[in-house]
Amino acid sequence: MEGVNSPNDSQIVHIQAIAAKDIAKRDIIFKGASSPYIRVRLQNQDGSISREHILPTRKKTRNPEWRSLDWKWNVKENQLLQLTLFDEHKIRKDRELGSVTVNVDEILTETLRGTVQLPLNTMSGSSILIWFASTNSGEMIEGRDSNLPEGWEARTDTNGRVFYVDHVTQCTQWMRPDDESRREDSRNDTARRMYYEERAREVEETALEREVNEEVDGIDEGMSQLFDGNGVERAEDVLPPGWEMQAAPNGRTFFIDHNTRKTTWDDPRLVIEGTENRALPEGWEQRLSADGKVFFVDHINKKTSWEDPRFLETEYQKRGYDAQTSVFKRKVDYFRHKLPRSIWNMKCTLTLHRQTILEDSFHQVMAKNPQELRCKLWIELLGERALDYGGVSREWCFLLSKHVFNPYYGLFEYSALDQYTLQVNPHSGLANPEHLEYFHFIGRIIGIALYHGKLLDVFFIRPFYKQILGQKITLEDMETVDGAFYNSLCYLRDNDDAADLELVFAVDDEVFGEKKCIELEELGKDKEVNDENKGEYMDALIEWKFTKRIQPQMERMLKGIFEVIPSHLLRVFDPSQLELLMCGLQAIDVSDWRAHTMYKGGYNPNHIVIHHFWQFVLSLSNEMRARLVQFVTGTSRIPMSGFRDLYGSTGLQQFTIELWGNESQLPRAHTCFNRLDLPPYSSYNLLKKKMMMSMDNSEYFSGVD
Repeated sequence: MEGVNSPNDSQIVHIQAIAAKDIAKRDIIFKGASSPYIRVRLQNQDGSISREHILPTRKKTRNPEWRSLDWKWNVKENQLLQLTLFDEHKIRKDRELGSVTVNVDEILTETLRGTVQLPLNTMSGSSILIWFASTNSGEMIEGRDSNLPEGWEARTDTNGRVFYVDHVTQCTQWMRPDDESRREDSRNDTARRMYYEERAREVEETALEREVNEEVDGIDEGMSQLFDGNGVERAEDVLPPGWEMQAAPNGRTFFIDHNTRKTTWDDPRLVIEGTENRALPEGWEQRLSADGKVFFVDHINKKTSWEDPRFLETEYQKRGYDAQTSVFKRKVDYFRHKLPRSIWNMKCTLTLHRQTILEDSFHQVMAKNPQELRCKLWIELLGERALDYGGVSREWCFLLSKHVFNPYYGLFEYSALDQYTLQVNPHSGLANPEHLEYFHFIGRIIGIALYHGKLLDVFFIRPFYKQILGQKITLEDMETVDGAFYNSLCYLRDNDDAADLELVFAVDDEVFGEKKCIELEELGKDKEVNDENKGEYMDALIEWKFTKRIQPQMERMLKGIFEVIPSHLLRVFDPSQLELLMCGLQAIDVSDWRAHTMYKGGYNPNHIVIHHFWQFVLSLSNEMRARLVQFVTGTSRIPMSGFRDLYGSTGLQQFTIELWGNESQLPRAHTCFNRLDLPPYSSYNLLKKKMMMSMDNSEYFSGVD
């Protein structure tokens, strides 16, 4: 009859092993607990085994729990379900602790239904708790405990630990929801209803946005098929015009350039374009060993080396930085040792929004006293999941530098020499009525950066650093700011007959097209410059240009700096050292970078993926290298002594590359630990594509590990 199963038809039953109770001790003398596991077998009428399932071992317990995901078996009438409890031994054979046999008919007829306690055939009173359900039962809930609230599911991780999934709020937890509900009232019906209503409102509000995204995804898919698929060979896999690939008798691949009639072992698709220092030195060749490691052959000296010859000497050693660094490091150690101590158990917490980081920082920093600013920095970015163990603070200094030192805000302007170094805008009051308060705030930011060892993404003219140190500004300092003005003063200094130039002790200053005559001293416009007083005139002109016309701004900025850092501690540095202490190095030396990099998770310096990574770094311009450093560490600046002095959450922490994920995933960064999680990409081109995608699109923090 239709709808009724025949005796030979199979039906589905669900089985879930929950726990075992009162298991016998391992022995009488030592009274050790067993390490139990359960073997479940489905036995046919002839005694053969149809199916078998073994649950994971629970270590050293007399009352183990599994609560694993239930499994489904096709069963037939008159089959037997045999559950055997074993004690796992590493040396001896596993010992059977007891067993119980269940007739499948009892499950199909719902004689056994739900959670059942089955006693084992032992004298110890042990038993097993099993949950059964058949296709005829209303308890067929796949992957869920029938005793759990609606929307919950019990699962088991790789270590055998049971955790619970709330599909409503998309959260997981170790505690059973029944137990938690007794402690807190966070999952009641009202909260769930509000959650559903909020989700429905979000769906309605984002309907148009979803349509736009679907259209954009369609365009992306079409472009992807155009460039990457449809059986057409990708551009990155095509050899350049005039090249041919062949195999040598030993099977090694080589390439023929018919344009220049030369052969090479190097794949022309992986040739790094750029300056000369990115290519191998003359006489060197790169090869792969049998196990895939990269090594280098020096045909001139007939030697081989694991070390890339492009990294044998760092740029810092060429410049003689090692000798300078030792003196500078001693000064920094003295400076750090003499800094006023902060209150050890307090934090300087700033809660900011990335889009309004300048305004939020201004109000919160100015609301705190200097003692609070010396406490441990703890930056919280609203809407982002990040814990500040150094990386978020470095990101804050980097972002704040981009805003507060931007000439378009009117507080600073580019020097006449270039568009990289900044100087204080003497007319900042016209751009911002509260400019003096902002200069006070900027001084505090500089003081915070110096106190906490952060680097600012900015470079000032040399006289700026001299003013902080209280040093006199000289004619030589003018050369680094305004070359034309410097040459004019040098001509005045080195030549006689200054009276022929018809100069007076006054200067014309132009403000928005309006010229004003500024006297360098009292009645200066009536005092002519001659050979006797031209030195006095030059000193007065330099003092006006660098000191007097920005005196109110510098006074407020120095006030902010010295509220955090005592002025006498900074005077141990010269202007160049103070610049390095505040802003670090701009040029990034790849040799030094590679020499002070750690590898984890299976990577090593000779790993093929690591070789591709450094090949990628060499192909970048200095600006792009700075972006890569900023992506991993939170700042684009490097300390004077190079990568060996990078700071992390626990002090000095080297740049680290760790093996993680698979090649379908993007690299990720942990700025607090200067760590790059790099998937094992199979080719250089794939690594380059993924790295550029991460560097160009990363903007927010997205969780912690």
